Amino acid sequence: FRARQVYKWLQQGAVDEFEKMTDLPKAFREILSQKYYICVATIEKKLISNYDNTIKYLFRFRDGEYVESVLMEYHHGYTICVSTQVGCKMGCTFCATGKSGFSRNLTASEMISQIQSAQADAGIRISNVVLMGMGEPLDNYDNVLRFLELVASEAGMNIGMRH
Repeated sequence: FRARQVYKWLQQGAVDEFEKMTDLPKAFREILSQKYYICVATIEKKLISNYDNTIKYLFRFRDGEYVESVLMEYHHGYTICVSTQVGCKMGCTFCATGKSGFSRNLTASEMISQIQSAQADAGIRISNVVLMGMGEPLDNYDNVLRFLELVASEAGMNIGMRH
């Protein structure tokens, strides 16, 4: 029962600390706070296109690492390009990310937090997710699969898979 309550709070993206989960007993919230943390992608920088209102985010994670995400509005809804790694190992000559080198893989929660932070900032619901941000998704296979399961879950973000 408690796990479902915590999961619901986390999937809604409405909290950045356990203390704000007001339907949980205070003692339980304190235990959670001592043992865990809630992953939040903090907006470090935000650029808005004058052409089509596309928003480019620079997110910072708890360990000080940065990734970029892009939020785009289309007639069918909002799409976000999510990063899967900090940097990239592939070294593709056409890509700026590869030139900065590879730091680490993102966790599923760090990928989800990009969506949650963008939705909260823009005041919208994202309906489409593409893995075209920083990093090579297949090089972070297990975390990307877990991320996709959580994004598609009816109990989670409930964004359907199409391809």
